[in-house]
Amino acid sequence: MTVRNSDFFILSCFAEDVRAIPGIQQRTIPAAQTLVTVATRYRERLVNAGHTPDEALSLLNDVVNLIANEPTPAQRRRWEREDRAERLREIRTEARSH
Repeated sequence: MTVRNSDFFILSCFAEDVRAIPGIQQRTIPAAQTLVTVATRYRERLVNAGHTPDEALSLLNDVVNLIANEPTPAQRRRWEREDRAERLREIRTEARSH
């Protein structure tokens, strides 16, 4: 399957719309229902752009899987705090050794 520049635009718009679905990270039923509606619309766009329905579904599924594995904002903040704390420990350890 060939993915063209226009496909990347369609898929990036799809990704934005998926991220905007309330409850998508928590995988709620209403979020899943909304995802089906959104994916159906984008599947049509990809089919109109020359993909088979199966190819379009595969591309959309790849995007959803990437988003599902993204850290939540709370996870990102926690990792950032942990990184800052680790850097501070390293600086303190280095300062003590001099």
